[in-house]
Amino acid sequence: MKFVKAFLIQVGCKQSNLNSVKRIGTMQADKVCPILVQLNSEEAKTRIMRNLRSLKDVQMFVGISITEDYTKAEREMIKTYRMRAKELNDENKNYETII
Repeated sequence: MKFVKAFLIQVGCKQSNLNSVKRIGTMQADKVCPILVQLNSEEAKTRIMRNLRSLKDVQMFVGISITEDYTKAEREMIKTYRMRAKELNDENKNYETII
């Protein structure tokens, strides 16, 4: 929780925007489990995602990654779009347009 509080302060978000914080996955000695942070509003999430660049020079946050949590259907849709964009880019070898 101390880490999450420091993270929220750094990205300019109030602790009152938290719904829950929990570790996900199975504990393993050689791995660190991800932390799932649930927020009470889309606005808080947007503010955090917009301010992630403020973590760049903070030693405490070096080596961590922050991603949005998508449903399985959303992940499949994103995968399909990426594959289609790659195909279109491969077809367009003159690189006038990159998708």
